[in-house]
Amino acid sequence: MKNILLLISLFISSFAFSQTGINTINPQATLHVDGAKDNPATGTPSTAQQINDFVVTAAGNIGVGITTPTAKLQVRSGTNGISGLKFDNVNNATATTSSTALLGIDASGNVVIAASAITGDIKNSVRTADHNGWYLLDGRAISSLPANAQTAATALGFASTIPNATDRFLKTKTGSETIGNTGGNNSLTILQTNLPNVTFTGSITGSTSTAGSHTHTVERPSKQADTDRGTAASSWSIDSLQNGATTPNGDHTHTVSGTATVSSGGSGTVLDNRSAYLIVNTYIYLGQ
Repeated sequence: MKNILLLISLFISSFAFSQTGINTINPQATLHVDGAKDNPATGTPSTAQQINDFVVTAAGNIGVGITTPTAKLQVRSGTNGISGLKFDNVNNATATTSSTALLGIDASGNVVIAASAITGDIKNSVRTADHNGWYLLDGRAISSLPANAQTAATALGFASTIPNATDRFLKTKTGSETIGNTGGNNSLTILQTNLPNVTFTGSITGSTSTAGSHTHTVERPSKQADTDRGTAASSWSIDSLQNGATTPNGDHTHTVSGTATVSSGGSGTVLDNRSAYLIVNTYIYLGQ
């Protein structure tokens, strides 16, 4: 009879207050289970007493370790740094699944989608098309992007187009440079001004021309004596030995001129100004 009266009392209490308590006569929600039977008969259980409690509120929120859940499922482990959640058949060695998002915790402890990147982040990839908020840096018009991506691109300071990273390396800006600007060249041509200032030395050989024709004057000595053999008709003369020398005014010079040609041996081929490379695509994150 006592059991019947107790059941009737519990039924009437539950009906009257729309609350059911298990192991507690002081339920704090529509359904309240006090696992350790340590809650007070009146008033609100302490934080330590709530750790072993389970509740379902009128709003449909479920609380584990807490009697006033503000989310559809709120768990309090009682230990800082420990969520109280655990999954079987899934651990840190489980293979990841494509086309999924990471979960994270916000400042209030809510479980939210964690951003895999921050707007403006740059990455390289072998993928060939936009994906998951990542847009290929191909110089396209901002107006061609989805609305949220347009807003992000404008907030980053891009005017009408996103940067074009085609065939370019990334460079960290200096104080005077502008993010998104491009510069430099993939090829390099060496000019004369790029060469060191040196003097080339060497020898030159050759011969003068044959157009050096000229003359010299020779002086003959005077007659030395006459000898008469009896008649004037038979007289004869004896001259001294015909020795002499040219006049000393034949001094002259020769001028030699010529042109020396030194070949560089080059062909003017343009230099490739790039280091060894691997071909990939470059993307910017503008949000999903």
